[in-house]
Amino acid sequence: MAERPAGITLPFTELPEGVCPLFFPLIFEEEGKREIVHARMKERGITTYPWWDRFHPAVPWDEYPDAVYLKKHLFGLPVHQDLEPAMIERVLTEFADLMQH
Repeated sequence: MAERPAGITLPFTELPEGVCPLFFPLIFEEEGKREIVHARMKERGITTYPWWDRFHPAVPWDEYPDAVYLKKHLFGLPVHQDLEPAMIERVLTEFADLMQH
């Protein structure tokens, strides 16, 4: 994917040497978009991560607006070490296709 789709922010532009991420993090600016993309990627046989999506009732969430925002918007594309390059290419192709429609 040559360009980042509109409506997406990257929380990191660089990673320290030696980091092996479980997923590639994205932040969807539009609330609810990650759930739609997650469901559509699942239909295409690709597991994605609407990361950190549950709210524990004991936490006073109104005191943590940044955490609430991330819980509602953070999303991950799989890029872990067990994926072959061809699968990563498929993930990116399917994601790009969804983002164009």
